[in-house]
Amino acid sequence: VSNLDSRFIFIHAGLIDKHSKSGLNLKTLRELAKKHCVYYIGYKENIEEYMLASDLIVLPSYYREGTPRSLIEALALNKFIITTDTPGCKETIIDNWNGFLCKARDDKSLVSKVLTFSYEENSNSRKYCEYKFDVNKVIESTMKAYGEK
Repeated sequence: VSNLDSRFIFIHAGLIDKHSKSGLNLKTLRELAKKHCVYYIGYKENIEEYMLASDLIVLPSYYREGTPRSLIEALALNKFIITTDTPGCKETIIDNWNGFLCKARDDKSLVSKVLTFSYEENSNSRKYCEYKFDVNKVIESTMKAYGEK
């Protein structure tokens, strides 16, 4: 990660899952963040402000969580996204168009995608958000699933 440190400022936001056996505890997370020049800011109610100030949103999730709300929010804010090629996450990306997909649990794949990012990247995330996650389309799809339409 050291070759990334001078090019980027990393901010890690979110809660610590105290009940997870595979997750990091707060002490370990803070130690890793300090070692790798990451600012761990914890949970923030005003996450939109942090997203707006960011050039790139990264979510290296590796489990099936559905489509993460944070990535839909990033799309709506027209942010370039890097996330994993896993169910839920991959539905927010058209690879190389509005973001990059990396392999799950593969730090080399993630780092290579971050290094590929250029500040001149044209994000098409807002267009994709309006196409795929428009509220009227989501409602129509939901109603069809329940046999209402």
